[in-house]
Amino acid sequence: MIENPEWCIDMFNHFLDVNLTLLDMVWNEGYEFDCVTWPDDMGYKNNQFFSVKLYRELLKPVHSVPPTVSLENFRHIVDLAKKLGRY
Repeated sequence: MIENPEWCIDMFNHFLDVNLTLLDMVWNEGYEFDCVTWPDDMGYKNNQFFSVKLYRELLKPVHSVPPTVSLENFRHIVDLAKKLGRY
């Protein structure tokens, strides 16, 4: 993360893009869910795997609306979740 932060940012955004696209495809096929979550593992027992500073710089932007995900795609998923009573 320290040596190549751009690669990490690209990886985080790509992972989110793929997951949002797959979720959209599954919903379009008529599947319904009680909830949608993205688990992650950012820590070990008493501490995180990387500093809060690195989290804020690299991963936190992906936890909100990332720049590589179209806002329309993101809104579509939120709207669909609301319509299904899951948001």
